[in-house]
Amino acid sequence: MRKILVCFILVITIVSAFGCQSAEPFVYSGDYSDLYTEAIHSVFGATGKDSIPEVGWINPSIKVLEEDSYGRKIFMYYERALNNQYAFLVSQKSENGLVYYYPDYNFVIGEKDWSEPQDATTEQEGYTYYYWGYNYRAKVSEAQLLELKEKNDWNKEINLEKCIKQTVAQIKEDPLEKKEKESLYEELFGAKDNHCDLYIDYLTKDDDGKLLYLAENTNRELDDYRMLIVDGDAHYSKKITDPMAYQEELAAFKREHNWKKS
Repeated sequence: MRKILVCFILVITIVSAFGCQSAEPFVYSGDYSDLYTEAIHSVFGATGKDSIPEVGWINPSIKVLEEDSYGRKIFMYYERALNNQYAFLVSQKSENGLVYYYPDYNFVIGEKDWSEPQDATTEQEGYTYYYWGYNYRAKVSEAQLLELKEKNDWNKEINLEKCIKQTVAQIKEDPLEKKEKESLYEELFGAKDNHCDLYIDYLTKDDDGKLLYLAENTNRELDDYRMLIVDGDAHYSKKITDPMAYQEELAAFKREHNWKKS
């Protein structure tokens, strides 16, 4: 009996210690903190951290793909929480602890390619492939990349008046408490299934303190993704019709609710 009690106390101690450790905020420690900051405040679903089952939390993957003659960068961002999506983003400039980029149209979404074998023999015409390691690759249409460059003034003089800016950070913070998000989830989708996780993920805030979230119904058959603005006690939501290309919807949703970000 005593041995069982000792083992029980040991298990509780280990679990408690792990719980305290996991409660600590994840701090990004990789390269390109400026690009990391842009990605986690631009792409719905980005948590700012990745994970490996045997290791725990790790840095998301960031890879600079190209730089224009004025110093702009196209880069790729990936973490598992994006559900096999890859974000391709353009950063206009970074200086004095700030990163500058165009709102809403600074990114496109690519996808994980599952074709076998993972080599040039299975590449489709009209797509660009990036070989990422771990025996898989990212896939994005050439038309998407061209449009991304055009909308972000690739190889033109940088115009900071068209940019918004973020203070470079290593932590993805969430202004709302779990109970507040649970209440919002129930208002949007009803009671949460006990077998599902709560998905209301913070994206960014504006100059007036309005908060932007992605709310996702965890019943995968419904594919219900919603943009959510929290403005004090008020909140507004709108369903996303295309989770792979929601830039126009997002820009319109922000305008509708007087989003202000400099």
